[in-house]
Order: sequence, then structure tokens, then C-alpha cells
Amino acid sequence: MTLPGRAEAQALGRPLLQKALDQQGVSVTVIRVGGATLLVALFVPVSPDGRQVVKVANPDYAQQPAKFFFRHDADPVREPGFSLLKGGRLYTPVTPTVDVADQGIALMLMAQPLNDRTRTERLTFTLPGKGMGRDNNGNPVSLPGVSLTVTVRLVAVSDPRIRDMVGADAADMVLVGRWGTLEQPLLKPDGLKWGMTSPLVLDGQNGTLTLKLAYPDPDLAQESQFGARFLAIWRANS
Repeated sequence: MTLPGRAEAQALGRPLLQKALDQQGVSVTVIRVGGATLLVALFVPVSPDGRQVVKVANPDYAQQPAKFFFRHDADPVREPGFSLLKGGRLYTPVTPTVDVADQGIALMLMAQPLNDRTRTERLTFTLPGKGMGRDNNGNPVSLPGVSLTVTVRLVAVSDPRIRDMVGADAADMVLVGRWGTLEQPLLKPDGLKWGMTSPLVLDGQNGTLTLKLAYPDPDLAQESQFGARFLAIWRANS
């Protein structure tokens, strides 16, 4: 089966597309840093070149890219920097969002299933206490610190330039991280400062992770889609 072309899309028009969305549309969550939006879309698995529809009976069905068709006024998918969550599977766009027939009939994009192979960990930092209190004797004391636990995705890197940036030595593992999960990407949480540390067990070995530097993406859309990047070092406890 070949996907409808420009002429066919123009012939269908907006009313028939809306009817198709009402009858066959599926819930799709548009994910960006700072929030998510639930939309309805037509979901069409396709061949890698995007020209042929892939049938559900195909054993590779779940691994195929897909075209997503949205209403013409689906503003959350107009600008780059988002992922799509459909049926528990995350898709990342591989084409810009386009008007199918340049007549405000529908928006369409092609997206690829994303398999996250980065390491996901939960880090716990101690933030400084704010303000002053009094001990049992009435003496003024600083309020105790509070814990902040955050999920991050970590990838070990060996690039000597990055190792130099963070001042790593031979005993340090250098990590590139992103705040949050793929389903809930984040910017750097408020209160965290570079140099703060968190316990972290890697492959059964106790160690300490130290936040070093921000590592911004050259493309802000990447940050919006996947979360802000940072550099850290990890060292095994002696």
C-alpha cells in the first residue's frame, strides 16, 4: 500500500481527515522539557523510506518508523524539540512537521522508535539549609540541609578533551548526563550547584558522583527534547 500523496490529501480535505481522526485516532503525548500535551493522531507505521505502509502482521512492526498525522491546529508539534509517546513507546521525529497539502488540512511528521540505552540512575544531593533556627538550649544554629533526589541518564565518555574540561585524572570516570528521563526531560533542578556530590553505585561498586559543568547542546531543540546536559565525574570509594 502506498501512502496518499499531495493530490489525494487535497481531495480528502479537512472534514474527512477529522472523521478519520475521530474513528481511528490514537492518543499521543507530545513531550518537551517542562511539560507534556495529549493529542490525537493517525498512526501509520511505514517502511524506512516512508513510502510504504507496514502491516501489523509484519514481525518488525514495532521497530518501524511511523508517520503521525495531526489536526491542522496541533500547535505543540509545529516547532522542533519534542518526542512522541504512543502506547508506551517513545518516538523521536526524523523529519520536520509539514502541512500535508499546504492548505491547512493536516500536519504530518515521520518519527523513529527510540531505544534508550543510556544508563538511568537516581542521584541524591544534600542542599544547604536555608535560614537559622535554635537548638534545644536556645542557641542559634543553621537549619539542616535537605535532600533532593533526581533521575538522570548517564553515558561514560573517554574523549580526552572532555576529560581535560573537568580536570579528570586516571581514577575518575567522566560521564555526560541529562537531567530527567526520556519521558520527562528536565533542565537542571533549582538548588543544585556545580561541585555537589551524590553517592552512586555502578556495577556493584560504591562511589561518588561530582557535578562538574554544564554541557549545553549546540541546538536548543535537542535540549528541549531530551533534557539539559551536564558533565560529571565518578570515583570509586577507597
